Amino acid sequence: MVRNRSILRSPLEVVHPLATRGEISFVDWLPPAVTREVSKKTDRVTHDAGLPGHRSVVQLEGWPFQFEVRVVETCGRPPQIVDLRIYAPGGFGDVVITNSDLKAVPLARIAAAAGSGVLTSLHDVRAVPDRLAAPEEHTAASESGHKQSRGRGRPRKLTDEFLRRVAEYAREGRLHGYPINRYVAACIEPEPKKRARPETVRSWLAKARERQFLIPGELLGKPRSELA
Repeated sequence: MVRNRSILRSPLEVVHPLATRGEISFVDWLPPAVTREVSKKTDRVTHDAGLPGHRSVVQLEGWPFQFEVRVVETCGRPPQIVDLRIYAPGGFGDVVITNSDLKAVPLARIAAAAGSGVLTSLHDVRAVPDRLAAPEEHTAASESGHKQSRGRGRPRKLTDEFLRRVAEYAREGRLHGYPINRYVAACIEPEPKKRARPETVRSWLAKARERQFLIPGELLGKPRSELA
């Protein structure tokens, strides 16, 4: 039985007159997935390890859900989703996820949008409309062997934009109880061998305080509970 589309479960199911249901309406980066390695001998945390790939959040036009994904890209292959979370965005209430929803999830489109489809070309305004409609058709960058920059990594100069990101990651690390320097380094560079050293991250944080993106002392102590 086909669900009656006239009965909306969420305001998000209303499709914009100039859009098509299922095209990408929003996509953004998320901090990398970090797991804690525990020593079998001492039962203590030894270090934080970043999981492969990168994380993004994707919204589809006319869908009541957002998709949080971890995507792995391999040269010569389209982006692959290795972790997926589906949920109704905050402020729109809970929406039941049905079998029909799961069968209709366009995994290739979401993977392409979170990988080489949309985020790598937002600087090119002319390319955005096509990539929003069908980003899975624009993954030539991953197939060509040419690794494009996705706006991650550290710039040659400490720009305001970079230092704002450093400050945001530092706050996230503190909130979730991760060692701040290692968490920031993992967020800036997912590849473990290329990550900045703790002293480098400390210099970034000092510069962020100097430019007032961080309040002196705000990263000290334990974060206050939002329920307190």
